[in-house]
Amino acid sequence: MNKRFIAIGLAGALSFAAAFSGIIPGALIGNDVSTVYASVTTKVTRDSDIGISFAHKDPSKYADGSYIFSSAKSTLAINEKRTAIVSGGITTTIKDSDSTKKYVDSNGNLKKTDTTYSYRKLALADLTNWKSSNTKVATVANGVVTGLSVGNSKISAEYKWVDENGTAKTGTVSTYVYVQEIPAFERLINESIYIYAGDSYTIGAPKLAKGTTYDPSTLTYMALDLGNGTKYDQATGISSGPYASLDTKTGVLTAKAYGRVHVVISARDNKNHSYTWMYGFTIIPRPGTVLTDVYGMAKYKVLPNASDSSKEARVAFLGFVHTPKKAVVPAYAYTAGGSFKVTEIGENAFRGKKVTSVRLPRTIKKIGKNAFNKCKKLTSLDLSSTEITKLDDGAISGCPKLNELIINGNKLKKFGKNSVSVSGKTKIYVESSSRKVYKDTVKKMKNKKVGGNKAKYIEQD
Repeated sequence: MNKRFIAIGLAGALSFAAAFSGIIPGALIGNDVSTVYASVTTKVTRDSDIGISFAHKDPSKYADGSYIFSSAKSTLAINEKRTAIVSGGITTTIKDSDSTKKYVDSNGNLKKTDTTYSYRKLALADLTNWKSSNTKVATVANGVVTGLSVGNSKISAEYKWVDENGTAKTGTVSTYVYVQEIPAFERLINESIYIYAGDSYTIGAPKLAKGTTYDPSTLTYMALDLGNGTKYDQATGISSGPYASLDTKTGVLTAKAYGRVHVVISARDNKNHSYTWMYGFTIIPRPGTVLTDVYGMAKYKVLPNASDSSKEARVAFLGFVHTPKKAVVPAYAYTAGGSFKVTEIGENAFRGKKVTSVRLPRTIKKIGKNAFNKCKKLTSLDLSSTEITKLDDGAISGCPKLNELIINGNKLKKFGKNSVSVSGKTKIYVESSSRKVYKDTVKKMKNKKVGGNKAKYIEQD
């Protein structure tokens, strides 16, 4: 039960002291005390950074996927709409000296505390009573500001909160927006550009608003980053680095090696407004390129990725330089040119190798022709945790000691000729989400003569 004591005012304390002067704590004498003791105390605090912003997040991104934020944080164009970004929140701290709770700290130690904290982050929905100090310049409704004419306007809103005494209070946030005919600082084109090593790309000036044109004499190209050791030849106007070269007179970028590069363009228009854009390029190897990882342990082949909208470079594992008995295929190949997702086991990758076991990463989607052919010491192979959908011709064949093969019937749908050819002692475990999936998978495998006539199929949840 929580202990509660009634507050003693100055007059009461003096009267009480007159009768019992020998037992009253000196701290109470001569002071207007609001509370002598309370076992439960509550404190409510607001973050110092509670506020709003109309910072511009460009729809374009760096090659690594991160967004670029304009340096003109709350500058917008006429007719442009921008939604407020809300920051900060309110913390409630409750201390109950009669109640302790156990918790484990970051070091794994069991601790006790009599204090609990709760945090409420302010959201756009918490703000009301939006106002613009100059509705001719900008209007605001439900946190969305619209630029109307050149100038600036103070945008404000209110939020409600309750203090430790239970009193409802109102807080205010505000910021200025600046409106002009065009955004003060435009960066990047809509998407980063992917090109193959060896290709060239002519960087054209981005389109302007209708009725606005460039002054050609002001258009300039500058290589921001072409890799370490980039050099500029003033006579030819060419910047050259390990990843690419840029002709600053014509805007032609020539890709050399896998990497990420950036090129800046600046110009002025017929209204004397300045523009700046930054193009981000990701250079990927041409399909068919064979790469060796930085450890000199394995080789990979770059796969075609025309159907991959992200154009993320993917590779097939071709095999180890020196194959271990217990092999582990990595999910990513780390090469001098960058990292690549491993999505296939390439043709003949383990053919004739003396492996006893092979662990495959989840990223694998296909096993190539004869990848596990004549692996005479291979005893088991688990494909169930991968994304494999296809086994090519002879993918798993001529492995006399293979005792068990585990596949995922929910994912594996395509089988090549003799894609699985095993001995009579091999058990093929088919993981499936239902009895129907199991039956359909086994039927398909038998129709394709997968596993041979002696294969034993076992359902596995």
